[in-house]
Amino acid sequence: MENYENKIVLKTPADAIRAYDDGNRLVSLCVPPSGDKRINELIDTVYYRKNDSVPYHYSDRGAETLFILKGKVEVTLYGKTCECEAGDYINIPSHCPYSLRTLEDDCVIRGLYTDVDMSSKYKDLALLRANALHYSHNADFMESEYNAAHGYFPLTAPAETEKVNKAALPQITAKDSAIYEYDGWAGINCQLKVGRWNLKRVKEIWQFTIDGGYQLQYFKPNENESLYSVQSGKVKVEADGETLFAEENEIIYVPRYTPFALTAMSEKAVLQNLNVSTRLFRMLEMLELAQRDEPEKPQDPTWMKWLLDMNGSNLTGFVQV
Repeated sequence: MENYENKIVLKTPADAIRAYDDGNRLVSLCVPPSGDKRINELIDTVYYRKNDSVPYHYSDRGAETLFILKGKVEVTLYGKTCECEAGDYINIPSHCPYSLRTLEDDCVIRGLYTDVDMSSKYKDLALLRANALHYSHNADFMESEYNAAHGYFPLTAPAETEKVNKAALPQITAKDSAIYEYDGWAGINCQLKVGRWNLKRVKEIWQFTIDGGYQLQYFKPNENESLYSVQSGKVKVEADGETLFAEENEIIYVPRYTPFALTAMSEKAVLQNLNVSTRLFRMLEMLELAQRDEPEKPQDPTWMKWLLDMNGSNLTGFVQV
């Protein structure tokens, strides 16, 4: 396993730390879980064939956020079924029954896990198949021992489900929608995709659309690692004396206490910020109100520093370079 504690890393599924291929799908561990709360585990899964499925089940721990990179899938959540496509987010809290079925060949889903530890589940399954294959085909053992140990509880699929538009399900944020949107700074659009209330209150997930030539600067050391996924465009990453370039579907990992900068190198770059530990939702709401009611405040560097500090942000600048 690569040491994620002391260097910047760009990852694609081809560079996975560990991969599991069972003939139906390829599961690639791109970023391992970190910290006591085991956040930021990132796993890409390629489903080779149409009608591959994840059976109806629930987990008794954490939360999983699925981002569809390629293809279309049918998702069933507590008896309601809808169709999702590339660009959609599906956030599944603990104890929420769900299943999914691919509607095309070669669907790709990027999973971000909070307090779940999916990688240990796949690692243990590989060990079981290598060392005690007959047990992996024993339904009683798999349900009572293996699945229960990993917080996975199979359910009987509903006899019928209600077909709904994905917009009707609060667990889904479609590619062209957001929980909240802020467009009050030149050069960047900010969209809240998954709220802190859905992620064990430890972080938020945002999508930033950055105009070419604009740079996000995080020069203040921060105790939290930074994790981004490039949805489209090209991004220059400068950190720890290195300059790297990330493109579509690549993952940017920046270790804790590492100052860095991200610059949009294409006309527009769309970045998913997968570990927003700051209270960015609250901060942007406060900024939006100040811009409307007290426009002199956002022009005052002292007030802006206060706003950033009180919301735990390590952003030190957003500039055109």
